[in-house]
Amino acid sequence: MAAEIVLPLRDAGMDVAFDDLERNLEVVLAAGPRTLVLDMGAVERVSSTVVAVLLWTRRRCSSQGVELVLRRPSRRLQETLDRTGLSQVLAVEGADRPGGTSRPGVSAGGGR
Repeated sequence: MAAEIVLPLRDAGMDVAFDDLERNLEVVLAAGPRTLVLDMGAVERVSSTVVAVLLWTRRRCSSQGVELVLRRPSRRLQETLDRTGLSQVLAVEGADRPGGTSRPGVSAGGGR
């Protein structure tokens, strides 16, 4: 069982990248990771498709007992997550903002 699997996502061809993610997610989850990390560092554009795929991926991971973590979201993506309340349900690491790392229910100091 893998402790963590990291999938980098790229801005170019985002629809193709998300189609690949959707097709391959079952294979990734079959590897039995405790955590699936989506490295969002190269993603600049934020669309409803991006948000929908993140929520879909979270549901699939959750149904398998796998934590989904977004790593290095852009400031624009982090602002969208905050504005829509999704930052309360999606774990985020290395956000492009002061404080850097946040997880749902965890304060900047690391306590609950």
